[in-house]
Amino acid sequence: MDAVTALLGLALGLLLGHAVQAHQRYHGLERRIRVLEAGAGSSATDLHRLVDRPTQAEITSLLDADRPIAAIRLLRHHTGLGLREAKAVIDKLAA
Repeated sequence: MDAVTALLGLALGLLLGHAVQAHQRYHGLERRIRVLEAGAGSSATDLHRLVDRPTQAEITSLLDADRPIAAIRLLRHHTGLGLREAKAVIDKLAA
């Protein structure tokens, strides 16, 4: 019985691991879809469509502190944008 229990535990662990990966992938894709729908990089005012208010405030604060790289990093983390697209958004905000 111990071998069967161990095998069942292993199978359940593998299934849960795959479920977690699928969940993370789903949310990453969901973020990217939101970014595409907002037309990322088309206008600095689209930031409100890309991230929530606390993140907007943090990005603005980083730009006010002359930390554009940190702002780009934060935007990429929250949206899944590529480096070029995130930099374009931040550059427009900083201008």
